[in-house]
Amino acid sequence: MNNGTFTLFDRYNVGCELGKGTYGIVRKAFDIRQQHDVAIKCVCLGDEGIPSTALREISLLRSLKHPNIIRLYDIQVHQPTGELFLFYECMQMDLYEYMKLYRKPLPDDLAKSYLKQMLLGIDYIHSNSMLHRDLKPQNSMFNFSIVN
Repeated sequence: MNNGTFTLFDRYNVGCELGKGTYGIVRKAFDIRQQHDVAIKCVCLGDEGIPSTALREISLLRSLKHPNIIRLYDIQVHQPTGELFLFYECMQMDLYEYMKLYRKPLPDDLAKSYLKQMLLGIDYIHSNSMLHRDLKPQNSMFNFSIVN
């Protein structure tokens, strides 16, 4: 470990903590092979194995391919520790963090753009007979430079 960073699976240079998810810590990392940032969610496996909610998330995200739905790139188990790692598209921030940080309304053009992107993603999920059961600002991830 060097300056709080380490290498995982000889592929990912793992760095800072982005937050805590439902199952554990989420960290930012750099995929050496693909040359882009990823978010890594570490799921600690208990005596009962992979939590059913994690299995549901994995199953659904693997079947959904849409520009307004976060991508799940890969899944790996670290055998020595029994930890499950989920590798996601890395986003800049969630809506809750944005609201805490800036404490002012989004400009109208950005608000309309982000709402449109969210609605397109939700429409895609619904058109695939799925329902998002936990839609909230903490689960609304954004790259704030993208405006549609």
